[in-house]
Amino acid sequence: MKKKLLIFFLMMTMLIGINTINCAAESEYTLDDQIGVLKSLNVMKGDPNGNFRLDDYVTRAEFTKMAIAISPVRNAVASQLSVSPFKDVSYTYWAAPYIRLAVTSGYISGYTDSTFRPSNQVTYAEAVTVALKLLGYTDDDFGAAWPYGQMGTASNLGLTDGISGDYNSPLTRGACVILLNNLLDTKIKSGSSKYASSVDCEIKEGVILIATKNEDPTISEGKIYTTGGTYKIPDDFDRNYIGARGDIVVRNGDEIIDFIATDTANLEKIVVYSTLGNAVIGYEGGVLTQVTIPTTTTAYMGTAISTFSGVSPKIDMGTVITMKKDKKGNIEYINVNQGTNLKGPIVVTGGNWYGSYVSDLSNVIIIRDGVKSTVSDIKKNDIAYYSADLNMMFVYVNSKTGIYESASPNKDMPSSITVSGVTYGLEGVDAFNALCSTGSLEYGDTIKVLLGKDGKVAGAVSADSASDTVYGYLVGSGKKTFTNAKGSTYSSYYIELVTPDGDKNEYTTAVSCQNYVNRVVKLTFSDGNA
Repeated sequence: MKKKLLIFFLMMTMLIGINTINCAAESEYTLDDQIGVLKSLNVMKGDPNGNFRLDDYVTRAEFTKMAIAISPVRNAVASQLSVSPFKDVSYTYWAAPYIRLAVTSGYISGYTDSTFRPSNQVTYAEAVTVALKLLGYTDDDFGAAWPYGQMGTASNLGLTDGISGDYNSPLTRGACVILLNNLLDTKIKSGSSKYASSVDCEIKEGVILIATKNEDPTISEGKIYTTGGTYKIPDDFDRNYIGARGDIVVRNGDEIIDFIATDTANLEKIVVYSTLGNAVIGYEGGVLTQVTIPTTTTAYMGTAISTFSGVSPKIDMGTVITMKKDKKGNIEYINVNQGTNLKGPIVVTGGNWYGSYVSDLSNVIIIRDGVKSTVSDIKKNDIAYYSADLNMMFVYVNSKTGIYESASPNKDMPSSITVSGVTYGLEGVDAFNALCSTGSLEYGDTIKVLLGKDGKVAGAVSADSASDTVYGYLVGSGKKTFTNAKGSTYSSYYIELVTPDGDKNEYTTAVSCQNYVNRVVKLTFSDGNA
């Protein structure tokens, strides 16, 4: 923690007079960051209103509880005592179990008159001495002139970095925050491990948070993939930090209990609208802009590490790209989050067809077939997607009409269908419901498939329900054999029609239409036949 990169200064007056302690935490962590570490370890908490009261003095009883909470024996606190540990500490006193455990563990001592004086303010020297004993030091490691040996050792270890003042001055909660964070980052006596390991924790620095299940479905629920490994995360973990670099506090080797973003000042996010080569066009802070990303830029996407050129084919509309820039504005790395930013597909029907995604469309930007449009331009059977990040509705008008020939792997669980010899993948529950065994569309029916942004079937309707009349140029007529969902075969006439938009569609007919080949015709529908 003691990186000495960013200095923040916290001045607190400890006594009215000459005895003061100055606190200038020499860390790139803000005071809030350091408070967060101690809160995640249940060492210090705010009052019922959430205030941390950093300028309040700390009593010996309060500091003893903090020391036990950050000690290896933290889980051995008795729920209650039947014997008073000191004559001025009743066994019913709230801190009695902590005081007894701290004394028997050798972390703190009472006075020669058999008192503990729990309500006295803990002094700077007393608190430092407790911290040294937590590190494994004993009175034999110091000279007889207390507290000078203790304070000198603490200074050499970096335990008192950022704290200065009279040894006998009382400590505030703010000074305790700095002292206890220094303790976590100090090596244990005669060991290579830092004290954080004593509370089953490790602080890993410079870790990039890459993806949760929201960004990559292969990641287990409740976990996060990082450059330092995959870890469990609490339910309230702030996912806005995805793409950020910082330090993680890991408990038991597999759970992140706190993340400290060390450099978010140069973290920028852009929501993609389109890409042109290595240029990304999108919305940054609500403004349409263009960002050029060098092709060799390191790119994190899901659990894969690649370059921008390697991931760019997978970037589509609604993708969120987090860019980490250096002080000169050069991009260091990017984090690509496809996630669930683009909601849909939505088959446009009547009424409040958009209600599951947005309350109303009055302030939503509508893009229909690549053209900025209005709500009134959206038609029945259009396919829409909504981006909350962009506050935009992207509407696609692309359909094909033909004869429903088969579903794969079967009609019970279709993942793709074949319509007039062309196979389409499926996306969305609407398409599945219409085309599966329990749906209304059967093999041999003339259907209209509604295609989404990736050319997959997002919805399907029978041709007669899609349109009352179709005009076109009839280019072929014949007869086909079909197999229905029950495995029975039957024959049906069909025609091939080129519509004014240039598409060639197939329709089943009740009779042969060979006499109308090479003629302009008008189609109407009855009982599913043209």
